[in-house]
Amino acid sequence: MINYMNLIAWVFVASGQVTSVLSGEEILNVCMDGKHHKATPGPEAELFGTCSPWKDRSCCTNETAFLSHQDGEEGAYGFNYDHCGQKMSDKCRQRFNEDNCFYECSPNMGPWIVDVQSSYRNQKFEDVPLCMSECVDWW
Repeated sequence: MINYMNLIAWVFVASGQVTSVLSGEEILNVCMDGKHHKATPGPEAELFGTCSPWKDRSCCTNETAFLSHQDGEEGAYGFNYDHCGQKMSDKCRQRFNEDNCFYECSPNMGPWIVDVQSSYRNQKFEDVPLCMSECVDWW
């Protein structure tokens, strides 16, 4: 499976004592504490659009998957994808949808989740490694 399955996460209290140890499988089976994320990953009967690969173990609901594909006020983010004065290409929009689904639905981001203070989320991803192919696909 993923080589990250051998990771072990340590959670320390202020005294420096370990309060819990997560196995590699556990750290890759967590949901971020965000506005649209489920508390724990689990199956969904179906997931809309490009979110479907996560339906067996997902941090998003089908409603969130649907909303992440929508534009403007109807969408999960209230963001107009065509804000540059022209319609975003279908290929570029597909790429945004894929990234939105990854952000909302993936339960495999435990090693890169950090706490933040924000009005819409308590955690975010930070320093996530990217493959060169990911960058090439974007550009």
